Amino acid sequence: MESRPTRTGRAGWTTSLGGRPSGEFEPRFQVGVYEASDFGDVTFLYAQLRAFGPPLAGVPMDTLIIDRTCFLGMATSAIEAYNRETNGFLLGSRGSRKVRQGRRDVTVARAAYPIQTEERKPNYVAHGNSMAFDRARSTVSNLYVGLELLGGFHSHTGRDGAPSLSHSDVDYIEGELNHLHRQGEDPRSWLELVVAIRQRTYAQPHDVAWSFRRHRRKLGATIAIRPQLGYDITLAGYWVPVEPNGGSTLHAGRPEEVKLAMPWADRL
Repeated sequence: MESRPTRTGRAGWTTSLGGRPSGEFEPRFQVGVYEASDFGDVTFLYAQLRAFGPPLAGVPMDTLIIDRTCFLGMATSAIEAYNRETNGFLLGSRGSRKVRQGRRDVTVARAAYPIQTEERKPNYVAHGNSMAFDRARSTVSNLYVGLELLGGFHSHTGRDGAPSLSHSDVDYIEGELNHLHRQGEDPRSWLELVVAIRQRTYAQPHDVAWSFRRHRRKLGATIAIRPQLGYDITLAGYWVPVEPNGGSTLHAGRPEEVKLAMPWADRL
């Protein structure tokens, strides 16, 4: 019987992993440092997507664009469940775009499906109904609507909720990779988005609106849902590669942080 997978954001696992060799890490791919305004509308991908194969085949992409529908799904799910964690599946597509230096590979996260039957706690989320989770996972894997299963997302809540992967997060991802492997697929990587969220109360009334900010690789937003209540969100994305271990099971390798962009947010 499989153990009950959980995710937790309290262990502080970042791209320099505990229990692994320390020091500078040479990434397997170059993460570009670009502003969101460098990207045009992501609709240029529609005519090209089918030519590039499924997102779990091949090396990780060097840029992740988050579509507005995907951002809305993750933000709403994290705020609804607060102060408990939420999680779900990420669906999207891959392609490339011609730029001055050549062609740039991009991944577009287009949809975020929150798993409804999970057991949610302030510092972890677990499968509350394994059969229901399997039904959801099989549906997003096999219901082809022009999107592919890229990976998943989950939230870290409160003051100690960091936008990084914990040991439990990577163990969970390893379990998902092995599930895909048992289903006859050949996953090479898993994309995980972490939504670090913290509630804010305002002494003075604020506009009911939201603001967007860019960091070097991460994205941030402040969403005021009432004049005196809002939420600070920081998004971080990680590719978790598959590493061979000489056996029949797959091993989740060292997470590599990806550059995030939301070009549509600049036009609001």
